[in-house]
Amino acid sequence: MKSNRMVLFLCIVLIITFCAPGLAHAEEIKPDKTNFVNSIDSFNGESIFDVGSKILTKDDLYISKEVAYLIAQLFIADMVSTRATEWLENTQIINAVVMYDNTGTDYITAYTFELNTGYVVVAAHMDVPFVILEWSDTGVPVYKASNMDTNSKVVYLGVLDYYIDNGVGALKTLDDRSVERTSVKNHLEEKRSVYWSTPRSVHRNRVRIGIDSGRPKC
Repeated sequence: MKSNRMVLFLCIVLIITFCAPGLAHAEEIKPDKTNFVNSIDSFNGESIFDVGSKILTKDDLYISKEVAYLIAQLFIADMVSTRATEWLENTQIINAVVMYDNTGTDYITAYTFELNTGYVVVAAHMDVPFVILEWSDTGVPVYKASNMDTNSKVVYLGVLDYYIDNGVGALKTLDDRSVERTSVKNHLEEKRSVYWSTPRSVHRNRVRIGIDSGRPKC
């Protein structure tokens, strides 16, 4: 329970920090170890860091669908307040689609929240450069153009990198071509790093792309 509350708190800190207009596809920024102000160690080959008395590993940084729903709502509300999009106070989430990796397992990579106008894609792990991976205030998710049935899964491996998993054999592209599972890369998983999970790192990256200035408040 304490771990879940900590992850929810960190997610809210991150979403409040980088919700800003014009980040539909955020610029990739390489993690900078000098920003990592918490203690760093190694555990079974994976980086870890301390949050009080709790050691968080990459597995602890999973974002549940319920938390992702809250992140999407916060993002939409923030964008509505800017009056820079087509979203209004009555914009709401009407459907949630869980998306997976290419292994054929139940490993979740992201969630798409379909709106009454537009959509928002939220990462399933908070240790990525931006947990809001895609959004549109007018468009529809690109997987809507595929011929997937009710038992199919949406595979999401990065920005606009979608496939359809029918449960057996190869994956299908959105234009119905077959692709071997081992021939595609999970670019989203490759971007994961605990260095993205500290408020100071997030602030530094906002400064680099001109959103913030000055010293971080956290």
